[in-house]
Amino acid sequence: HKSDNSAISPHQGFITPQNGNRNPRITTKGWKLLEEMKDGSKEWAPLKNLKESNPLQVAEYSLANNIADEPAFNWWILTVIKHRNRIIFKVKTRYWE
Repeated sequence: HKSDNSAISPHQGFITPQNGNRNPRITTKGWKLLEEMKDGSKEWAPLKNLKESNPLQVAEYSLANNIADEPAFNWWILTVIKHRNRIIFKVKTRYWE
């Protein structure tokens, strides 16, 4: 993974409107992940493309590599992980019925 100068830093990751609630910035700007193709070639792909095509793999990768606290990741990762956990729970309950 890599980020360029246009990526938002962690201290800029939230917007605070007049009501005082902190809202995360919804952005994937400036982040690229190295993906390996089926033919063995490697290519840097923007986070926005990989997030849409493989959200669970990207979320697990960011957790494993300690980049989940970055603003480009933290606004959507917990939703994806919770969704995965719900699916696993439903599969387990059906299996034991």
